[in-house]
Amino acid sequence: MERAGIENILQRAMSRFNHVMDTSYSFANIRTGYFNHDNAAEVYEHFCGRYFPGRLAEDYHAPQFFENVAASAFAGAEYDGILCNEPFCMAAAQKELYEIFLHELSHIFCCHNEIAGGDFYGRYCCNHGEDAYTDGIMNAGYALWREFIAGVMADNVCEYNMGTDLCNARTDIMRCWIRTVPEKRDAKMYLSQLLVLLFTSREIATSAAWNMAEGYVRGLQLTEEKAFYELVKEVWENLYRGEYWEISGDFIYALGNLYLAVLAGKYKEASGGTERQ
Repeated sequence: MERAGIENILQRAMSRFNHVMDTSYSFANIRTGYFNHDNAAEVYEHFCGRYFPGRLAEDYHAPQFFENVAASAFAGAEYDGILCNEPFCMAAAQKELYEIFLHELSHIFCCHNEIAGGDFYGRYCCNHGEDAYTDGIMNAGYALWREFIAGVMADNVCEYNMGTDLCNARTDIMRCWIRTVPEKRDAKMYLSQLLVLLFTSREIATSAAWNMAEGYVRGLQLTEEKAFYELVKEVWENLYRGEYWEISGDFIYALGNLYLAVLAGKYKEASGGTERQ
């Protein structure tokens, strides 16, 4: 696939998103950039320096910063943006790339609409070290939520169901659960993926009440860890509290605390059910 083909798929994703979510995304207001393994940091610096200077504070020179990145979304006051891993996008199947772009557009939409005035991360997760403990919990909760809600929104916007039945998703759900452990740097990502698999499944998506959904989740027999089911319930209740993408500081703080409780439970489980001295 050539770059023109990538942009054709992005155009199709923007048109679909506009149709479902009443947005007006186009190449006039969404800037695009392309990087490869050799020039990733340089392209990122130029792209952000021109359109999103606030993102230059991120540690984009770290070796793992672009690891496993197919595309990244940027939300700004004047422009939004999508930075693409060009070799990955060129090699991807059209269906996969379409779903990736719906996911990135969902990130952009949520950044602007999840709270009044947008920019939840900048307003709630960056206290510049004034309260490192609270910052850590808020960052954990928001990192977990933002990947989850982008996956759910992309599934809702897509003209076909990207999810599957729980019985067919169980292997992937178990893989994500096994990898949600304290020593994994990507633990939040794996738990987010697990939640997406749950909430885009036919069973959970069509459950009329939490007790019905809870029965399906417990039926997977992933764990007896109480904090896990409390976390899933917290997510369920927030999805039905208002517009499903809307959040509050209290919700994200609760989600961060529950995420840390899940990790603590897995740590105890791995150490034989007792705290290590």
